[in-house]
Amino acid sequence: MAQKLTKLEAAARFEVSQSTIDRMIQRGDLQVQKERHGNRHRIWVVLDESREASTGVFDSSPNESGHSPPERVDMSETLELTVLRERVKNLEELVEHHRGLLKDSEWRYQQLLEQLSSNQRTVESLTRALPAGDNGTLSQRRRWWRFGKGSS
Repeated sequence: MAQKLTKLEAAARFEVSQSTIDRMIQRGDLQVQKERHGNRHRIWVVLDESREASTGVFDSSPNESGHSPPERVDMSETLELTVLRERVKNLEELVEHHRGLLKDSEWRYQQLLEQLSSNQRTVESLTRALPAGDNGTLSQRRRWWRFGKGSS
């Protein structure tokens, strides 16, 4: 017998978000039925018990621990697995993006270090090119105020 649920009820039943339910509908993992209400539609998620049972994973081979896995995995577990795979994919993309940003910042840092060292070399060469200062001329200078202590 088919069971009709709203998207909110389906999200609560499968323990996922509503956006995940929307993505599952777009992929065709879930059947929907539209009910027209004036200019709007009400969307029902249709769950068949036979379809729900067929979505489980049947595998009778034993795993590494020597125990045989359960005969059927719930639909919520498969949904959770798809959600987790999607999250891992998004996190891997984020890691690659941050790696690229880090490479760019390291390149900029190296460029700044090269510019700094070249600027320091330029300052040193210009300092050497300046004429030597004359320390004796400072005391022999004429005062700018003509009514000083020594003036008559």
